[in-house]
Amino acid sequence: MPIQLNTKEFYWIKKALDAARDSISRGWYQSALLELRKPAKRLAEQPLPNRLQALVLLTQAQAYRGLNSTTKELKSLKAAQEIFTGIEDSDSNESIACSDRIREIETILTK
Repeated sequence: MPIQLNTKEFYWIKKALDAARDSISRGWYQSALLELRKPAKRLAEQPLPNRLQALVLLTQAQAYRGLNSTTKELKSLKAAQEIFTGIEDSDSNESIACSDRIREIETILTK
């Protein structure tokens, strides 16, 4: 069974998430994806999904949106939405925005 995140790892992931968001705000989408690669892998090893994992996936989706990679964005959004549903956090602003964006992309893809 994978080991739970310790405090040091949590702050490392939070720092990577902040750096990725900063990269996105500057338009450096590839850089954002690189910042999130290792944290996403570490979070995927967790026995139970958590909110931090969903936030990393949402940030990845934002980077993919900037790169106009709709299918990868949709994949990340659906994974994040699944986590929000699993942790019963479907009422949060992030979850609602995620659901709205999924519907928007699916509408675009079906046209």
